[in-house]
Amino acid sequence: MADIAIPTLPMRDLAKTIAFYKALGFKVVHVHDGELPYVILARGAVELHFFGMPDLDPESSYGGCYVRADDIDTWFKSFEEAAVGTLHPIDQKPWGLREFALIDLDGNLIRVGGAAPSAKVAASERTAEPKAVKQPETVVVSAPKKAPAAPQPIKIKRPKAPETSPDEYILTDQLPD
Repeated sequence: MADIAIPTLPMRDLAKTIAFYKALGFKVVHVHDGELPYVILARGAVELHFFGMPDLDPESSYGGCYVRADDIDTWFKSFEEAAVGTLHPIDQKPWGLREFALIDLDGNLIRVGGAAPSAKVAASERTAEPKAVKQPETVVVSAPKKAPAAPQPIKIKRPKAPETSPDEYILTDQLPD
């Protein structure tokens, strides 16, 4: 298996998240319904993981991921037909990709993009030897006269059981004696 990265995104409600992503063409791969809910959803080779975060505020959510797709028109059409979330139209980006975005019910930003048809490069061109590039001249940088202050460490206090799970930590300014 090739090395891959899979996003883990927050969700407030397991059943609503499953229903939302099923409408978008995802299938359920695995569900853990319990104190710490977790679901794995897949659409073709794309896999998204969601973890329970019941107090999540969708308006301030920072969750998101980027899906690289060969045919974003098909993805967009299926998302548009699902009529869920907030869908932003396909846009040609200055970096050569066509992209669209969807904001789900928990405020996660799901961006889907791919190369514009004219920008697709043949496999033989992608594996060609790199062209020679002129090396930049050496630049000498002098060290600062005064060293910057060292960053202050973050103190972590493990909570006492049974108030929280053993996987939860609390950041604090004071450590116990």
